[in-house]
Amino acid sequence: MPKEIDAKLLERTWLHAHEEDTENQRVFRPDTYQLAPSRGRAGYDFQSRGVVVRRMPGPNDRGVFAKGTWTLSSDGRVTIRISGAPEEVFDIEDLDADRLVVKK
Repeated sequence: MPKEIDAKLLERTWLHAHEEDTENQRVFRPDTYQLAPSRGRAGYDFQSRGVVVRRMPGPNDRGVFAKGTWTLSSDGRVTIRISGAPEEVFDIEDLDADRLVVKK
């Protein structure tokens, strides 16, 4: 885990690059990154002021979106809260301009 997470680097839309996952890590890339074609990708749009939009593939391959809030703790833990859904927690292991890696 990085010693200090720059929240500004997190503030963008990240798509799950499942083909880069490892046994212990999930990898996300910015929505501007050239990913291989996929039938829908899960992702998160981390916006300023703690707003997040979660995107999931829908039954007809169109995205399904849910809005909520996110917080970043000093130890690199992102907590996502969306009404009606279980809280999600990501422990960030690595973050730079084109790659976000979290523990599985």
